[in-house]
Amino acid sequence: MIHVSRTPRVAAALAAVALLAGCSAASSDTAPDPDAVDPVPPAIDDVSDCLTGAPWSLNLSDYADQAQTYMVGLGIPISEFSMSGSQTVQFTDGGLMSVLTDVTSAGTLDVPGVGPFPLNVHSDLGGSGDWSLDDSGMMTIQNWASLGSSEADPTTGAEVPVLDFSTIDAVGVTCQPGLLSLTAPDSPFVPLFTR
Repeated sequence: MIHVSRTPRVAAALAAVALLAGCSAASSDTAPDPDAVDPVPPAIDDVSDCLTGAPWSLNLSDYADQAQTYMVGLGIPISEFSMSGSQTVQFTDGGLMSVLTDVTSAGTLDVPGVGPFPLNVHSDLGGSGDWSLDDSGMMTIQNWASLGSSEADPTTGAEVPVLDFSTIDAVGVTCQPGLLSLTAPDSPFVPLFTR
């Protein structure tokens, strides 16, 4: 939820930043860098074995670079965009998925006529649900329960929306030892997770 009465462009930029801070685990249908991920899809049992075990950590620097490029491409005049903290995703052999988030997104909106406008949005929104893979290697997530809260930006009033995997029909999975991407249809981002 955004509470800003400056200009529609500022409000749109704030909404984009708030959405980015809360949705990094729900990702894109764009393939990861072909040099970074093995292009031959492994068997489903191999993917399950790859996913489970220790938590995966989001590469926040890479994700922030993707986010800034996307926002600038939309005409949102943001600079110095960064994300700090951590987000992890973990999968169990029993079919449980959990996301833990402690991410602060910061940047500067350079809006003509308004001037530099600093942003700082924190999210600890995550959750858990049941995961499974179908025969094509797509992941479905059911019974998603969101956990956590968000703090509104003290200057802008921007609040991070709740991350809800129940609204995503299927998630593409690319997993190999040490590198994971989760990709959702229609998202412009390819978040990379490492162990």
